Parts: sequence; structure tokens; C-alpha cells
Amino acid sequence: MTKQHKTDELDLSALYQARKEQHTAPVSIKRQVMRQATERKGVKNWFSGIQQVAIAASTLLLVGVVSVHYYRLNYGPTLLTYTSVEVHSLGTESADIAGQIRHLYAQRYEDFQQKQAMLASHHSKSAVMTQFDQGWELTTCDQSLVKVSNELIAKLKSMDMISANIQSGDNVNIQFNREGMIVGIEQTTQLHHC
Repeated sequence: MTKQHKTDELDLSALYQARKEQHTAPVSIKRQVMRQATERKGVKNWFSGIQQVAIAASTLLLVGVVSVHYYRLNYGPTLLTYTSVEVHSLGTESADIAGQIRHLYAQRYEDFQQKQAMLASHHSKSAVMTQFDQGWELTTCDQSLVKVSNELIAKLKSMDMISANIQSGDNVNIQFNREGMIVGIEQTTQLHHC
């Protein structure tokens, strides 16, 4: 800016101040303007306060939800598994319950044995054969030992239900009947697998 412009600006602001002093606003107008400013400020402050409270409440809610989920993940309910249940009591009522439990257990065990026999009747087991004096020993996948007497071997050979050239150490398949009795032993070329 040039010096001329600066002096023009100073003259203008001095002129404005002089005019302002000549025409002062009445006190009632000043009070009116101040009252309106404070009213606007009060509403604005009240709304700002509500915003701050809402932000604080939502932050607390968020922290609460996160902490509850964290607690449930780390310290949640543990599932208990029972291997056996024993009932101890002096009264007759619990004796009836214990009797009912024993009866249900016996029923379930009998059903299990029937289903196991049915399963055995419809499948064959893979085994490794070893011979001994009183018959054959067959070691199955579940590491159980099945002993077959010489009488049964002779009967199965007469019915042609045993392969002719089975030797000790051969892999065999054992077939069972409906009652779970051995009805055939045949040699297999597949390795003993479980």
C-alpha cells in the first residue's frame, strides 16, 4: 500500500469514531442487544451441555459393552461334564431314584449289547493270524485276541469257509454271523489296517 492509502484509512477510521460519538445509541437498545446475546448464549450452552452428556453416556455404554464381552469370552461359563453320578441319601425317596437310575442303566446296557451283536453280525474284522497247538490266535485292529479252537477250524474247513493255504503271520478277514460267531476266515492280500 502506498502512503496515501494509509492516511486515507486513518482519516476514515477517525471520522467513523467521531460520528459514532455524536450519535450514541440509547441505553435501552444496548440492554436489548445484551439480553438477546445472553439468551442466545444460554440456549447454545444448554444444547452444548446436552451434547457433552450424550457423548459421555455413549462412551460409558461402549466401554461397558466391550468389557462385558471381554469378560464373557475370558471368564464365561464353563461346561461341566460328569463321568459318574452317585446318589447318597438316608431317605427312601432317593433310593427309588437310585433304583430307577440302575434300571435305566441296565436297559441301556442291554440295548448296547444287542446293537453291538447286530453290528458284529454284519461286518468282518481284519486280523493277523498266528497258529498255536489248541487252535489259532487272531489279533484284530483293536488289539484284541480272538482264539479259534481246532474243532471250529475243522468244522469251517469241512464247510469250505476257511482259505486252504493260510499260514502264521498272514492277514485275514474274519466274517461273523448274526450272533457274532465266526462263520468264515479268508486270507487277504491287503495289509492289516485299522
